[in-house]
Amino acid sequence: MTSRREIFDAFSSHVSSTVASHRSFASQVPSSARTSGHGAECGATGPHTSDSIIPPHVHKPAETIDEEWAKMPFVMPDDEELFRIRGLEKRRKEQKKLDNMLPVAEKTTFASRMAATVASDSLKEELLAINEHIAKEMESIKAATVLPTEHYHKEKENMAEFIAKKREIFLVQMSLDNKRAEIRKLEERSFQREEALRKSEEMLVEDTAQFEAFLKQNDEKVQEALKKAEQQTKMKQDKLADIKRLNASMATIKKDLNKFQEQLDECKKYKDFILSLTPKDWLDANSNTALESTRKKSGDVGFGGEIAVNDGSGEEVDSNTLEKMYFQSPNQAKLEESISALAGVPPEFIEQTEKSQEKQRRLALREEKMEKQRMEQEKRAERSLERAHAPIPRKTGKPVMFRSRLFKKKKMQVTEVKTDDDKELTEFLERDY
Repeated sequence: MTSRREIFDAFSSHVSSTVASHRSFASQVPSSARTSGHGAECGATGPHTSDSIIPPHVHKPAETIDEEWAKMPFVMPDDEELFRIRGLEKRRKEQKKLDNMLPVAEKTTFASRMAATVASDSLKEELLAINEHIAKEMESIKAATVLPTEHYHKEKENMAEFIAKKREIFLVQMSLDNKRAEIRKLEERSFQREEALRKSEEMLVEDTAQFEAFLKQNDEKVQEALKKAEQQTKMKQDKLADIKRLNASMATIKKDLNKFQEQLDECKKYKDFILSLTPKDWLDANSNTALESTRKKSGDVGFGGEIAVNDGSGEEVDSNTLEKMYFQSPNQAKLEESISALAGVPPEFIEQTEKSQEKQRRLALREEKMEKQRMEQEKRAERSLERAHAPIPRKTGKPVMFRSRLFKKKKMQVTEVKTDDDKELTEFLERDY
């Protein structure tokens, strides 16, 4: 499809060719033809001037009647102006008649006239030079004798050719109109596309801004979640450290209890053994002395209460005295305190403490198991990421072709079907005579 620039170039070339043809025609017209052609005009208008010798197809730059009257619509012109306007009108009518009498080849169009009006300065100068040259020739001809002129033979154009040319002009004009309409449609379509692109760009910018805001908000939430997770992890570690410390202290206490229990059992065995070996008279004689020394050392306090002195039960006093004698070390005192404390604690509290310790143990095991699962899950995620980022193995070379499986053909088994006559014949032939 041709563009506007191409159409304008074609129109400019057409105008320039038309102007060139008019110029060549003006240069080829002989002076005698010009004299004969303009005789009527000279006789009608009086003396020859430069305006009267201009060819009919070249319009002189004179003011028209409408322009004269437009300058002074409410003022009556004087006689001189009135005669000048009448002369201009008369010459205009005569020029119009001469233009109508011209053949089609010499007639001009509106486009050519407009092109002549907007022609370049050089073309105007050339036309003025031609007019001056023609005026000089006309003056020289007027002074000389008028010779018989040769009539210029002009080719006439028939109606069929004229209609064909008009038809071609109409078709060209119609094609130009169609092309202009197509150009307008394409411009409208391109404008619509540009509007759609602009709207899509605006929507894309809005979506990008919303997405960036969402990412920013998401990053803030992630940071807050990480801070909370760090705080929770720190609290969890502190709790686990406290639990471990308490478990360690409980384990040491239990160990000490077991150790003290073993020592107590050994002491009881030694006590029974010593009491079995000690004579009763010696116990009666030394019971009061041992009791006094024990009171002085312990300040009359032992086993959380006063030492009961019973003169009637000497055996019990002796046993208590011996126990005091054997339980004087610091560990033994601590064991006595622990036993006395446990003896005063209710069994419900002991059961509750054991349950809480068991619960803490199960909780620690569960957390340890969950930690192991989390570590395994992280390892699996890392392995999956490594597999995702790993390069894809490309198979090189020709793929292995498996051996073709041949179709097995079924063997046809031919079975002879013998009739009764055939059987009789074979039996007859097989007989031995």
